[in-house]
Amino acid sequence: MFESSVLRPQMIKVALALFALSSYKLLPFAYMIRFYYQVFRHIFTKRSGYVKTKENTYGIGNQPLDLFRQVAYRSYTSPLEIDMYLHKSNSTYFTDLDIARTKLVCVIFQKLFMKYWNNESGEFKKRSINNCPYIPVGTVQCTFKREFKVFQKYSVVSSVFAWDHKWLYVVLKFVLSKGVLSAVAVTKYVFKRNGRITMKPAEFIAECGLLNNEVEKINAENYKLISYLETSEGLEAWASTLDSKVMH
Repeated sequence: MFESSVLRPQMIKVALALFALSSYKLLPFAYMIRFYYQVFRHIFTKRSGYVKTKENTYGIGNQPLDLFRQVAYRSYTSPLEIDMYLHKSNSTYFTDLDIARTKLVCVIFQKLFMKYWNNESGEFKKRSINNCPYIPVGTVQCTFKREFKVFQKYSVVSSVFAWDHKWLYVVLKFVLSKGVLSAVAVTKYVFKRNGRITMKPAEFIAECGLLNNEVEKINAENYKLISYLETSEGLEAWASTLDSKVMH
C-alpha cells in the first residue's frame, strides 16, 4: 500500500515529462529556440570555415543551379498540435514554415550573411552579427491536401522559386514518407539591410555567386506562375472598406 502511494506520484511525473518532451515544439520559448538553433547551426558554427575559404560551407555555388537547391527540415506532429479532428491543426503549419524558411536562407544565402557579419564591404562601422540583413515576410499562402496524424513524421522541403525587383519567392512542400505531398506553401520575402533599406534580389543573389543566364531564364518562367503575389494593394484597399461593417 505504501509503495503504491509513493510510486503513483512518480509515475505521474514521468508521464507528464514524457508528454512535455513529445510536445516540445509548443512549450514556452520553444519557437525562439528552434528558430535561433537554425541560425546558430548554419551561420555561427560555420563562420570559421567560411573565413578560411570565403565560400559557402555547404558547397552552394559550385553548380549553376544551386540557387534552386532544395533544403529539407524534418519534424513530426506533436500531441499539442492536433485539432478536434485529431489531425495537425492548420495554424501550426505556419510555425514549421518559419523554421524551414530560416534553415533555407541560412544555407543558400550563408555567404551573404557572412559577408555582412565580417563587414567585407566596409559599409558598417565594425564586424557584427547585427550587420546581417533582416528578412521580414510579406505574404504566406498555403494549400492543404492531406492531413497529418499525431506523431506522424514529415519533411518540409523548401527552395527559392523566383524573384522580382523587390521580392524573393520561396516554395515549401510538406511531404510524407515515400514523397506523398501533404501541403504546399508560398512565401514572399524581402531582404533589408540597416533595418530599412530594401535589397534587390538579383543583387544579393549575384553577391552570393548564384546568378547566371540559366538561373535568370528559369526565374523568368517561374515568375509567370507566382507574379499574382507581387502586390496585395487591391486586397488591402478592399479590406479597408470593411471597417464600418464589422459586427462587434
